[in-house]
Amino acid sequence: MKKLLLILFAGISLQSYGQLDQTLFGFEGIAQSNSLNPAMIPKAKFTLGLPGLSLVSFRVVNSGFTAGDVFAKGSDINQNIPNLIGNLNGDEFISFNTEIPLLYVGFKTKKGYFSFGSTNNTYFKYGLPNELLELFYYGNNSPERPSPIFNFTNLSIELTSYTTHHIGYAHQFMGDKLTLGAKVKLYQGNASAVMNNRLLQINANTDGPWVLSSDAEILTAGVPGLIQGFEVNSDTISDNSDKLYSFDNVNVGFDFGVNYKINKRFSVNAAVVDLGAKIDWKKNINRSLSKGVYQIDQFAAINFGVNEDSVDNQIEAQLDSLEAALEYKDTTAVSYTTNLPRRYTVGGEFSLTDKHRFGVQYFKLDNDLQEDLSAFTLSYYANWSRWFQWRASYTFSNKYSNNLGLGMSLKGGPIQFYVMADDVLDFMTGGKDINNVQVRMGINISIYGKKDKNKVADDSDYSPLQEVEAEEAEDTEEGEE
Repeated sequence: MKKLLLILFAGISLQSYGQLDQTLFGFEGIAQSNSLNPAMIPKAKFTLGLPGLSLVSFRVVNSGFTAGDVFAKGSDINQNIPNLIGNLNGDEFISFNTEIPLLYVGFKTKKGYFSFGSTNNTYFKYGLPNELLELFYYGNNSPERPSPIFNFTNLSIELTSYTTHHIGYAHQFMGDKLTLGAKVKLYQGNASAVMNNRLLQINANTDGPWVLSSDAEILTAGVPGLIQGFEVNSDTISDNSDKLYSFDNVNVGFDFGVNYKINKRFSVNAAVVDLGAKIDWKKNINRSLSKGVYQIDQFAAINFGVNEDSVDNQIEAQLDSLEAALEYKDTTAVSYTTNLPRRYTVGGEFSLTDKHRFGVQYFKLDNDLQEDLSAFTLSYYANWSRWFQWRASYTFSNKYSNNLGLGMSLKGGPIQFYVMADDVLDFMTGGKDINNVQVRMGINISIYGKKDKNKVADDSDYSPLQEVEAEEAEDTEEGEE
């Protein structure tokens, strides 16, 4: 937490990023799109996702402000900071999550598709304490903040690290008209840290010591001592690496998906991912409490008229004073549960030809770790050849700005490289108002096998019009028969 506040008050505005995965959804040229709909059967006959290189992704979210709020052209940064703090309402947070692939294997059967693999996931969230920021910036004797009561109960830390192991199968029925898919997942809890505050408040009166009232709890599991004061202690992770990948804290969840081809042109799909996903933390649990009323020495507002190192030292000293006053004490450990994000998608596609498809999806994410999301996406998928496909999507979201996403897959021999990103337009124009960027990239070993000579070849020189005419001729012949 100290480092986070230092960054904030140094004037560096973390931009907001979001990982909606709408560009990856339905990207048949990339086998890992099967992770968003287990009924989706990829184009490749066999795929090996290289450990640590396939589908690496990250997400950072700042729900409170963008870079433009601090660095707006022609504005005064010193004036922008108090405006930024004044616009916070206590519900804002800064968070990030990463997904690092450990293994992915997928292969086709005569009527289906098997896959199995493992992915490491990390979610990290800070609740922004707006009134504590006001105290640091204005002090306790300012006309901009006349009340001596500063409540920072919304200051929070949540860290969840886990590994997902899955095995899945998709099967085609009625020829290839109906495809049903399912996955069984084992969620292996690696580490958890949660700061729950029922009360954190300072009475910063102008005479005598200040009064700090607290009713706060810190829970950790998997690795002891993950939270110290207001920050995550990264040293304890390396000191307890043997505990990170134990199977002491596990649970089971499921993915389900369906694709249905109405005819040659239209299809519909639906999927639910991580249904029932949670981790019951039962082993290596620590619980610390701070409950009482304490006195702390007064401290002045931060002096921003000095160099950055001095500002950092001022904030560090003030946070140290608060941490020492809280006097967390270990108590009886209790098991607890972390509910993992659950994803629901429903959509449809129109295929102009095998090479050109247009889609629409509605997506909802129930997310106890960060925030709930709903999104509506329009997409275009270009399956130009085996060695090159690309996809464009435009997403309307309830949380972030509407954005354009682009993704591509490039293949040379058995090696496939792919990359995709969201909020491309804002990024190209400077990124000052970005509040939703996703980046995914990876390398696969991807083998297609022999082409089906009864279909238009993937690498043919047909134009879209010629392909449409060819398919219409086939329909006419079938009708005459």
